[in-house]
Amino acid sequence: MKNKPKFFIVLKTEFKEKIYKNRLQVIKFLIICFIPFLYGFICSWAFWDPLASVSNIPLAIVNKDDAPCINYVVKKNGPDEQNLLTSPKINYSNTQSAAGCQSNGEQWFAGLGIGEDYQLQTRFESMIDLAIKNNDWYNPTTESLEIEQGEMKINLQYLANEKANFSPNDKYWGQLNISSGYTEHTFKTLRLLEHFKDEPSGKDSLKVELQYLINNKPDFWTTYKQNFLAGQVLYTFTQIKTALIHDTLPTVLAPSLFWLFAKLDNEGNYYIQGKDFENYLFNIVDILNPNRDVGKIILDLTQIFAPDLYDTVKDVLTFLSIQGQAIVTNYLQEIFPDLEAHISWNEYNTKMKESIASWNDLSQGIFEIPTHIQGYQFGKYGIGLGEFFIVIAMWVGVLMQTFIFDRAARTKFTTGVQHYFSKLILMLATTVIQTVILGISLAILGFSVLGWGGFLAFFVWLIFSSLIFTVIEHAIWFAPKDGDVGKFIIVLYLILNLTAGWGTFPSFLQADFFNTLSVITPFKYVVHGMGDIIYGISTGEGNLWQYQKEILINSGILLIWIPVLIIISLGLTTLWRKEELFGTINNKKIKTSLEKLNLVASHYGTNYLLRNLTDQELEKLEKNVWQLNEKEFNAKNKAKINHLVVKYNETNKQKYQKQIEKLKAKKFVGIEKNEDRDSIL
Repeated sequence: MKNKPKFFIVLKTEFKEKIYKNRLQVIKFLIICFIPFLYGFICSWAFWDPLASVSNIPLAIVNKDDAPCINYVVKKNGPDEQNLLTSPKINYSNTQSAAGCQSNGEQWFAGLGIGEDYQLQTRFESMIDLAIKNNDWYNPTTESLEIEQGEMKINLQYLANEKANFSPNDKYWGQLNISSGYTEHTFKTLRLLEHFKDEPSGKDSLKVELQYLINNKPDFWTTYKQNFLAGQVLYTFTQIKTALIHDTLPTVLAPSLFWLFAKLDNEGNYYIQGKDFENYLFNIVDILNPNRDVGKIILDLTQIFAPDLYDTVKDVLTFLSIQGQAIVTNYLQEIFPDLEAHISWNEYNTKMKESIASWNDLSQGIFEIPTHIQGYQFGKYGIGLGEFFIVIAMWVGVLMQTFIFDRAARTKFTTGVQHYFSKLILMLATTVIQTVILGISLAILGFSVLGWGGFLAFFVWLIFSSLIFTVIEHAIWFAPKDGDVGKFIIVLYLILNLTAGWGTFPSFLQADFFNTLSVITPFKYVVHGMGDIIYGISTGEGNLWQYQKEILINSGILLIWIPVLIIISLGLTTLWRKEELFGTINNKKIKTSLEKLNLVASHYGTNYLLRNLTDQELEKLEKNVWQLNEKEFNAKNKAKINHLVVKYNETNKQKYQKQIEKLKAKKFVGIEKNEDRDSIL
């Protein structure tokens, strides 16, 4: 074609027609530029740091341990005065109030007839209730435990009495459930241990009480029902419950132990004495010997409920029977320098906190394993999950360009190569604008925490990756005859990248099908490159050259897509453009039409001749090709009709007659031309 336009003119026309032709085109272009921002920035922002708000997850301690009414007798004064554990007489009953418990106690005490040396004592409290409400983490205003575990703040609503009965059952997504009767059976067990030497007949009763506590121990319940990721967070919480128990159990037990040993002075104030602790613990150490009855009971129950721990429990009991008294003595000397002194609740609470802190420091120093996680400072969900969101955003941003732009050639006589690369450059320019907007928004969001060197490397990687995506999607879009088919293939390829592209789980953790296909997913290599920059280069740790080498390898793999796809797609695009210009891709038809025009290819070949046709020659060529195509169409149509006529004559079936009528009505239409169509055809 003698009037073949220059490539710059083709490119300029595409920019003008699809970007600034009118106000509507400008608005469309601006919307396209913000697509990656809308997806990448907003998703990263939404998931930036959800664990900071984990306290909003509804969690609860559900205490169904109703306060038991415990009435017991103690001597009024003297060295033999008793506490709840050592009292010679004790009575358990059910009542709804402290006043009712006091009334029950008075009736019971009057019926004992044990003399004036003794007096009645009454306890109407849940051990769990006491432990929680006397805990430093307990907030009486909100009626909840506010616990801090690292950067997580956990809010456990405390529900007792009528509040422990709520609906629906999963109103609280995580629940620590305390069974009914927990305090009563705990006290009974501790009293049986205290009196075991004097009352060996209590062996069966002790076994029953221990079995009850084992079968009704507190349990933690959670659910995935409300939200899967929230369920994962709560599952993680259950995994750290052992650490929580390690930290909180001494704090919970401290107030409970006080009230177990508490005695009342003449002024009505409760106090404890270290000697009571010493006597009780010495007794426990003695009867826990694995060769004694209590030790045997514990081992029997271990064999039933936790056989794997049998040898460990036996070793612990043996150790306590040998070293227990020395351990108890050293421990009590720290809390009770004077075993005879009267220790009030405030004084006891202060000393116990100091002792617990010392124990935690010691145990952590002994058992804690030093841990370092590279990139932990960039462990925000918005950065980690953000990698995947950003990659998706860049891909979707390019995909949306295919819905705003089209594949039509707007400059007369544009060749297939000019047509292909003018559209590609238009999309590449748009992609750069999209990525710049995305990068600026991510820096504002918080990605600047990588440091400006790290963020600059991250931004360059975004530009590079988005340009690769543009080449890939443009090639897929242009390869089929119908542009809509190309868009559909792009979406299918996106699905493959979402499933096998390492954005969620490593592909080797997935089905073999996805692991195998992951090698042809560009997402995989883009995500790996991001990881090298964010959790490698930006941390300043490790071998810089190693990160650079991995980035170069990932870049090289991504670059492989360019020549492969461009060669295939450009070849196909050239064919479709040839069909649009000349009416066919069949060289034989073109040569036949040229011969009718008395145009013979020189030694430069047919393609050279086609490129140098005049406008009039081109119009005549198109007309001749049209006639050949129409003739070919009519011949094929006639052959089909003749075949159906034979079938109809043989069978006399009406369906063949209907098909014949449809074929007779069918006319050759050729190639329709429309300036703003997506498909070239």
